[in-house]
Amino acid sequence: MYILKNAYLNIIRSKGRNLLIGLIITIVVISAFISITISKSGENLVESYKQNNPLKVTLNLDMMNFRNADENAKNDFELLSIEDINNIGKLSSVNGYYYTLESSLNSDDIEKIDYEDMFSNKNDSSQPPETE
Repeated sequence: MYILKNAYLNIIRSKGRNLLIGLIITIVVISAFISITISKSGENLVESYKQNNPLKVTLNLDMMNFRNADENAKNDFELLSIEDINNIGKLSSVNGYYYTLESSLNSDDIEKIDYEDMFSNKNDSSQPPETE
């Protein structure tokens, strides 16, 4: 009982100091609640954005740099292997993936194919077979 009586008297004697301490504690607690609320709403906003706006990523080799590089520099290019692509696809943040292989060719020795030649039947029955 003696401890409670002295605690009560100590609070009564220094009212200004205790009010100031109470005000500071109240401000700190309210600030903590506000910061926790802002943090949680920010996390919810980020998750909502990720779910509603999926990100599409494309990885390409810069062909101009690859063509202009000398043979030693071409060996330094980091090319993705199928294993690397599959490992990236297994990440928890990846919903789905696909990969394609594209190739191009440029040469002066290529002969064109006519559209008619491409779809015509070589053994057309309307013409007699050639005999020699």
